Amino acid sequence: DRIEHVSLDSTNREIISTVVHPFAMTVHRHYIYWMDWTLCDIYRAKKYSGANMIEMQNDLSYRPINIHIVSDQCQKSFYSLCNISDGDCSHICICKTSVDNQVECAYSSGQQLKLAND
Repeated sequence: DRIEHVSLDSTNREIISTVVHPFAMTVHRHYIYWMDWTLCDIYRAKKYSGANMIEMQNDLSYRPINIHIVSDQCQKSFYSLCNISDGDCSHICICKTSVDNQVECAYSSGQQLKLAND
């Protein structure tokens, strides 16, 4: 198996990397990330050349169906009362909306989330 790239007009098809069984790919900035289904490893390489390939995680005990990149650069930020002293909540502050800046306090009871009275 291999990872390839091609121009939008179907020209310039090139092999980026020869791998065992690539699965669950994602791209972020200058890199492509993928999981190898057979080896249960996660890899990263330069997205145009395949250079600098590194094994980021090896011998996973499970096979994720997909992988995603979560970056601070891609997240919108907004002001919330939860940002200040956790909204005066004793355990967990939940922002109800970003428009009217309302919060609810909650606490974890085992596997359930319950509203608190604080």
